[in-house]
Amino acid sequence: MPKMIVWRVFFASALCLATCAQAVTYQDPLNAKSSITIADRSVILVDVEKPAKRCGSADPYVCIKSQPFSLAVPKDSSISKWDFAGSRYEIVSKNERMILGTLYSYDIVKVSGTLNLQFAYSRKEGIIAIKEPSGNTLLPVEKCGILVQDTSGGCN
Repeated sequence: MPKMIVWRVFFASALCLATCAQAVTYQDPLNAKSSITIADRSVILVDVEKPAKRCGSADPYVCIKSQPFSLAVPKDSSISKWDFAGSRYEIVSKNERMILGTLYSYDIVKVSGTLNLQFAYSRKEGIIAIKEPSGNTLLPVEKCGILVQDTSGGCN
């Protein structure tokens, strides 16, 4: 792993240590400058930390809300279109694919509006990839992504 990536992960982890209960770092394996760390109480874009909060148990979504970056997935799996934090979400395809020796069942969600990106979402593994408008694809450094709903796969 290049030294710069190691330092970015270390720096993001250090920033988050005092305030984060659970954090997931996403990085583009081909672009060390593209990374985001998402936690219960903060979002770190490269090296800038902003406060964040998760949706509550009574909310219709599992989500993370932050000024620069908010994501949500409905708790009701039959919903294919929803609005959240100024963006429109739509499931554009359902997939099942072997990735690095593990079979994933996931949805591709297109987000447009305040946030413009796509992400791959699995109820068991959470968000497993984020495709930025620039074309960078961010993958979780950890085994599990954020916004897991089904903990039977070992993620929470």
